[in-house]
Amino acid sequence: MTTTPRPATPADSLDDALRRHEHRRLCYDGWFWPVKRHLMRDGLTIRARMVEDLQILSLDFYPDLTRLAALGWSLDQLGAHGPHALHTFFHGTP
Repeated sequence: MTTTPRPATPADSLDDALRRHEHRRLCYDGWFWPVKRHLMRDGLTIRARMVEDLQILSLDFYPDLTRLAALGWSLDQLGAHGPHALHTFFHGTP
């Protein structure tokens, strides 16, 4: 049985554009995130940034969602993506 790929829809291209807009970028002095945490909307990008934040927090503290909230993540973002980010941080798989 063969399946044909689903044709791209306008929503797909909007998701890709949003992801490219929000994803971290390299500049002359290192990597940076162009969008503030509480303004991010793409789930995959939010989770990637949360995992990066958890890695940085783990250098000094035990990483948890409370510390992510202190960095500026909204409660809605933490509820929707925090558990996935913690799982990825601790287990290495999304």
